[in-house]
Amino acid sequence: MRTIKFLLLLPLMSACAVPRIAKDAVIVPAGFVDKGRFYLKLPALNGDTLTGFADTGGGGTFLYPHTIDRLAIAGKIKQGGKGSRKQPYILFADVIKANTVPSPAVPFDSLDQKPYFTVMPNEALQGEGGLLLSILPHDVFLGQHFFLGKSWTFDYPNERVYTNTPVPKNRTKSSGIQKLGFKKNAAGQKLYGHPSMQIEVSGETIDVLLDTGATIILSDTGRKQLGTEKTSLAGSFIARSVYDRWVAQHPAWKVIEKGEANADLIEVPQVKIGNSTVGPVLFAVRPDQAWSRMMIHSMDKVVKGAIGGSAFQYLVVTVDYNSELARFTTKTRQ
Repeated sequence: MRTIKFLLLLPLMSACAVPRIAKDAVIVPAGFVDKGRFYLKLPALNGDTLTGFADTGGGGTFLYPHTIDRLAIAGKIKQGGKGSRKQPYILFADVIKANTVPSPAVPFDSLDQKPYFTVMPNEALQGEGGLLLSILPHDVFLGQHFFLGKSWTFDYPNERVYTNTPVPKNRTKSSGIQKLGFKKNAAGQKLYGHPSMQIEVSGETIDVLLDTGATIILSDTGRKQLGTEKTSLAGSFIARSVYDRWVAQHPAWKVIEKGEANADLIEVPQVKIGNSTVGPVLFAVRPDQAWSRMMIHSMDKVVKGAIGGSAFQYLVVTVDYNSELARFTTKTRQ
């Protein structure tokens, strides 16, 4: 999902142990943007390198029409689904070199039994998808299913990404670890890859989406009050009802009305994630219905926002989709 980031300041406090990166961890080539968002670099079959925008809170794993043209792989397009759900797609193995990066999980309502990219329709680029692409140019979009079924570490301070970094279930009482929630069927199988987690603000525990791609598109007012010329920043989102409560209870907190074109921004001095307290963290407001009527379709509960790069910029975030645990710390040892 989209969001915003503020100034790069040091964590205010950390009460957690310093973990080691797993012995068998694999570095995934990555490039970071303003410390709070990142791309993964995917080696294509033709020797090219594709940039994939990494968004755990996003939808599918998409290949853009301009990338298909660039790679000259239109002949690899297949058709899947039925009726109005019929969609074009290209197998992951027909685009990316084998065994160089993890492949996406196959969705429960899959178009194929093998990992694939869904082809982004041109009409989708007329809306939010096209806006994101214009401000953050990339070749492929890596949404929820790209991360599902694996374990990852997003080391924001050192700008590194690893996979094969499990968090064992017997570590649930360890410092900085919390459980993740996923929407499942009656058999306990994950239907979607959108993880719910918790943050704490001023003593209040809030359920949120874990959203690495959260991006806020700044208005002229937002840029002026944040002292930046950037069009967008990494960020986080909060429901209007929570925002209204924060404004009433904390009049000293910085508020930027219409900091986005149609949304207000609020700077929260401290946010506790796991056992780490970090800040400041900038949130953009979203309607409550965005969570209760929209995101609920792919999540295990109604959340009240999304936590992204405006908070994660301070942290080393390990997400294990298999044990359904996440670890949040401020440092790592190799």
